[in-house]
Amino acid sequence: MDYVFLKSYYEKEIKLTNDLLNQISQYNIIALFSSIQFVPHMENIMEQLQAKYPDKKFITSKPSRTNAKFQILGCNVYEKNFEFNGTVPECYLYIGDGVFHPQAIVLSQKESEKLTPVVRFNPRNDSIKIFTEDDIVVILRKYRAGLLKFLNAENIGIYITTKVGQQQYEFSKKIKEIYPKKNFYFFASETLDIAGLEDFPFIDTWINTACPRISLEDNAEFNLKMINIDDAMRVKEIISKDCILTRI
Repeated sequence: MDYVFLKSYYEKEIKLTNDLLNQISQYNIIALFSSIQFVPHMENIMEQLQAKYPDKKFITSKPSRTNAKFQILGCNVYEKNFEFNGTVPECYLYIGDGVFHPQAIVLSQKESEKLTPVVRFNPRNDSIKIFTEDDIVVILRKYRAGLLKFLNAENIGIYITTKVGQQQYEFSKKIKEIYPKKNFYFFASETLDIAGLEDFPFIDTWINTACPRISLEDNAEFNLKMINIDDAMRVKEIISKDCILTRI
C-alpha cells in the first residue's frame, strides 16, 4: 500500500480578538500551544500577545513526541510532557478548534493540587472556551476507580499495541517486578477493541500501553476498568496525593 502525506495547515490570517486579550489579562505567565494545523501561525500570535502585553511572559515548548514547537498531541496527558524547565504557567492558551487537544492539557494536570486554567481560542469563529474540572470530572472519577481496582486485582491483562511508536512491551514487563504477587497476561494486537476485552472474564482489570487517552475518555464509556502503564507503575503514590484526581 502506498501513502501520500499532505500538509493541511490553516491558511487564513489569525488575529486575536479583544475579548480574548481581556480574558488572559489577569495572568502573568501564559503557556501557548496549538494543534499542528495552526503551528505556522504561532510565531505571529506570540508577537501579537507580546505587543499587547510587553510585561507578561509568554512561554511554550516542544512537548515530547511532537514535530514542532507549540504543537500538542492528544496523548500529551502528563505534565512532564510539556518541558517548561521549572517555569510554572498561570494559564494555558490553546489556539485551535475542537476540544480534544485542549482537554489533554486539562487531563495532564490530574495530579496537580489545583487546575491551571485552559483557554481555547478558536480562530475559525473567534469563540472562546474556558476548560474547568467540570469538563473532566466523569473521566477522572472512573479512572480513580480503576486505580483502586488495580491494587486489589489478582489477574491483570496488559494490552500491547503493535503500532510503531506506541509499542511498549519491554517497558511493560517491568511491572512484574513491582507487583510480584499479581498475575500478568499480555495481549497484543494492532487496534484495541475495548468491547472485545470482555471476552476474557478471568481478567480482573486491564493496563493500557498504547495511547493514554484510551484509558481515559474511551474507557469511560465502558464498564471495563483500565489504567495506563505509567500510572500502574506508581498507583500507591498517586492515590496517596492530595490532588485533583483524588478529590474530584
